[in-house]
Amino acid sequence: MKNKNLNKKDLKISLILTLLCSIGTVFVLLYQSNLIPSEINGLSKNTIFLINFIQSVVLIFIASFLGLKLARATNFNKGILGWAYSQGENRYRINKKSLAIAIGISFLCATLMMLSEKFLWSVYIPEINDSMYKFDIIYLLSGMIYGGIAEEVLLRLFTLSFIVFILYKIFARKKDKTNIPNSIYFISIFIAAILFAIGHLPMTMSIFGIVHMAVILRMLILNGIPGIFFGYLYWKKGLEYAIISHMFIHIFTQLFWSPILF
Repeated sequence: MKNKNLNKKDLKISLILTLLCSIGTVFVLLYQSNLIPSEINGLSKNTIFLINFIQSVVLIFIASFLGLKLARATNFNKGILGWAYSQGENRYRINKKSLAIAIGISFLCATLMMLSEKFLWSVYIPEINDSMYKFDIIYLLSGMIYGGIAEEVLLRLFTLSFIVFILYKIFARKKDKTNIPNSIYFISIFIAAILFAIGHLPMTMSIFGIVHMAVILRMLILNGIPGIFFGYLYWKKGLEYAIISHMFIHIFTQLFWSPILF
């Protein structure tokens, strides 16, 4: 496919991803609006909402557009990305085995997360209680759509692809992109997962207030472990399976485990 056509396709896919992510951004901002004062530094909630929305949409569009190019340069061509840039006319079909693996990983992660919340983290962090897990449809939708799509675009499509690209150019530039060492992917997945976990710090601080070692460890472990699985799914199965797995973690935690444990 010629560069001109690639740019057009990148632009088209980026716009689609940005549109989907913008819906999730709205839900995130609606949820966060309940946690902030009615006015900050002379700016109203609506003004802050609009500024944050525009910033988020612009960031996601740039990350999508560059991420697609980085993904091609680092052989992240599984699943829907491989299909989107293929020359064939076949319709996209989801792989049932990969789907089952993605959902299975979601359930495993959700189970470990929620059991550790109930029987481990709540011992050291008193703020973890029943009220913290009160069902909120806005929170669920923000987690599914923004977390599932936007965070995977930012942390897997862009960040993970970028880290692989940098390490590839530094340590394996003589190799073809189809022969990038697995070690580079593993290291990159781990780094991206840590960054993914650290990215939850603002929300963690808004929930717990004072952040101490137990809160930091909880944030890193409960977000880092799923992040490793999401990275693996993106690498071996395709971006859509990382997105699906991320979405289902929110479904399992909030609709299945929360009512049982909290």
